[in-house]
Amino acid sequence: MSFYVQLLAEPGLYRSIGDHYRITYQSSAGRLSAGFYLHSPEVSAVQLTAYSHTYFMDPNDKTLRIQLLCKNTGMQSTQFSFQVISFPQGLLPVNQQQIHQLAPGGQQLIELTVQNSQQYMAATDYYLDIQAIDQNDPKKRSLGLQRIKVVQLGSNKRWDNPGYMDSRLMEHKLAYTYTQSGNNYTYNHLQAEGNTPVLSDNNLAYRFNYNGYVKPVAGNEIYDSYLHWSRPGFDLKVGSINENMDYGLYGQGVSGSVDWSGPGSLTALYVKRSYLIYSDLYSQLPQEKDMAIQYKWDPARRRSDSSKTASAVPEKQGFLGPFELHYIHGEDPITMTARHIISGQVDLKPGRHQYLSLEAGASREYFQPKGSSHHKDGWSAGIHYNGNWDRLNLSLDNYASTPYYGGLRRGSVLLNEILSLSLSNGWLTSWQYNRQKSAPSYLGNYYAYISPETDRRQYGWAVAKNSSSWSVHFKPYYLEQSLYQQFMGKPVGFNSRGIRGELTVIKRGTESQMTLTSDVGWVSTDNPYMDGQHYGSWRLMGSYNYGILSFNGVLQNGPLYIMEEAAPWQYSGYQNYSFGPSVNWVAAGNKMKLQASEYLNYNGFQRQWSHNLSAAGVYQITRDIQVRADVHVNAYSDKLYKDFVQFSFGVQKTFQRTNGPGRHSWKLYFFEDLNANGRWDKKESAISGVIAQIKNVQVKSAVNGKAVLTDLPEDTYQLQLVDGRGWSLNKEVSIALTRNARTYIGLIRGIIVTGRLLADTTALTGRRANIEGIQVMAKEVHTGRMYTTFSNISGSFMFQLPKGEYICTIPGQNSAFSVKEDAVKMTITNDTVPPVVFHIEDRSRAVDIQEF
Repeated sequence: MSFYVQLLAEPGLYRSIGDHYRITYQSSAGRLSAGFYLHSPEVSAVQLTAYSHTYFMDPNDKTLRIQLLCKNTGMQSTQFSFQVISFPQGLLPVNQQQIHQLAPGGQQLIELTVQNSQQYMAATDYYLDIQAIDQNDPKKRSLGLQRIKVVQLGSNKRWDNPGYMDSRLMEHKLAYTYTQSGNNYTYNHLQAEGNTPVLSDNNLAYRFNYNGYVKPVAGNEIYDSYLHWSRPGFDLKVGSINENMDYGLYGQGVSGSVDWSGPGSLTALYVKRSYLIYSDLYSQLPQEKDMAIQYKWDPARRRSDSSKTASAVPEKQGFLGPFELHYIHGEDPITMTARHIISGQVDLKPGRHQYLSLEAGASREYFQPKGSSHHKDGWSAGIHYNGNWDRLNLSLDNYASTPYYGGLRRGSVLLNEILSLSLSNGWLTSWQYNRQKSAPSYLGNYYAYISPETDRRQYGWAVAKNSSSWSVHFKPYYLEQSLYQQFMGKPVGFNSRGIRGELTVIKRGTESQMTLTSDVGWVSTDNPYMDGQHYGSWRLMGSYNYGILSFNGVLQNGPLYIMEEAAPWQYSGYQNYSFGPSVNWVAAGNKMKLQASEYLNYNGFQRQWSHNLSAAGVYQITRDIQVRADVHVNAYSDKLYKDFVQFSFGVQKTFQRTNGPGRHSWKLYFFEDLNANGRWDKKESAISGVIAQIKNVQVKSAVNGKAVLTDLPEDTYQLQLVDGRGWSLNKEVSIALTRNARTYIGLIRGIIVTGRLLADTTALTGRRANIEGIQVMAKEVHTGRMYTTFSNISGSFMFQLPKGEYICTIPGQNSAFSVKEDAVKMTITNDTVPPVVFHIEDRSRAVDIQEF
């Protein structure tokens, strides 16, 4: 007995590694079985196919909708979301956080919306990298990739350069704001920021923030300001610094990094912890000073000198990276302490669908001066693991540090273990253990009374159901909590335990979404400050969004966390209510934007009502000027708290440079050349809506016939009409661009010529040739001018040609196809021209036989 098997996968997928499969067939003739190994590449588990590789977008449009056919080519169900990267920056995804689910072999047509955030800037073309990101992987690996091009058909177009990360070649922004507050503060705020190319491959960015106070006293402040110079392989920043190396490094200082062409980079910085760079209003305390060095090695990053973008390296089992190593030395003059911290992290891939991350750190803190022998040592370690097996997922996040460890998570135990199982029809069940303990210790008594010691342990089970319009999640859990803190020289500590249940329901509509989350439980506590040793508590949170309106609310009665229980420093009977509407309105062709919200609040600790009103409006006067007004109102029922009102009004001006260093502009003026003399005469009118192209950049003429191409490198360019709307070039238009130039382009009425490619069946294989995307050329006999077009999926093509004699050919014939007609002649003398026909034969399976 034999079985006929059709293999749809590549032979390279079948190897002696991977998952082992056995097929057994039982019949009256006996039992047959066969075994094989199947290996599926992880990098392409989800196949993304865009309906078009090029999308056209009017610069005045706000959004663009992209349709993607998503197919799960893997062997298990997958959950993914989209990640969109725009080159250059400017197109932002609207709904990329939405999670999609596909069964093995399943496919779905998904619409992704992107928004043009550079609407008032010069138009440019974009490249979008759309990736499907695995939601079950803590490292958020990519399951599939699709790149598309978005062409903006504007009359003012910048040169297409996907290596630029910022669509604004050069921009400087200057903003002024006047603010008056209810606490008698009045001040003027001045902000300037921008970036500009300097020489070749260099960029200088800056930011400046200044406050000039008028009331109650006059004074000046400078803060959040810097100069940032960068070039390929080197980076230098002076001023405000904000970095995280398992320790907060923020303030004023200098940072520099060297990035080699390979995977390694080295960063060094020196920071003085002060948000203010200058102030004549406040006398600042002595600040902590930190010095840090970071080495990073990432094998998945290779910088391309041609595009200056990162390219991915296929994942391999074993060492995956990145590997990071940090060293920090800090001195705090207030506590008279100093510290050394060494920490590092490395990512591993022990097997298929398995990811492992290891981190560790060590520190030493001591009193100054340096000769002091009293010190405290600390350490930290973390293990983070995620593994997938068919429908089973295991996630382990574990971190612990000693009380005197000098990193951000000082004295912490953070455990989060989740085992989940995917069931049929969108059902999911999981088991979870979570612990969050914080018990930091410090040298000296400066921080002794700032933060309490807390310990929270949760044991839970959950079940969830997901569909395209509904999501339901139910989780009952057991919760233990403890708190310890010094209060007025006396220790205060208590414990609580309880059984709780959490239910979340999400309803999605085409234009709306509703989310409701409830948490109900019964708690037992030994807290002597509570009215009773047993109490119930509940919390309900909800949101509803429809169009420009939304409503959000929180209703809570009783403590959910031990920090909310009664204590010597706060009342019992905790309650928290907050609800109100918000609006997000856009009008006047997206030039006017208004955001407003009103919330009514009740706080159980303070036992008072309050309401908060916030409103902000922006109006774009011109492409470069906008005005803004903000109002904030806080009102309180308790007269011990003073009502607060703040009003601000400001104006912002944007300055743009059209061309970068060594680049130029080319202004085009399209007109109807009635007498074909190449000059724009008085009776000849402008032509709008013509789409022209030089190399790979397209531009569309405005009402006055004008189209501008900017930021062009010095080169020789030839202009072509992509869509002449019935108009054709009277003669070839080319230019050797060495400076800014303008060209008047006369157009004449063209005649539409249609044609068809007919695919003949090959006798040997019975296959028809692929007739989509084949280039067809028409050459004018007397002038030698060439016209080019391409066939569509049905083999049809079309020219718009001036009157004359032409020879039509199909260039580039190869082993894939052949053309029976060498050339087709045609003469255009009137508006009616017979169709041009070519016969195409498939040769992809042709075999040449020779005798020797």
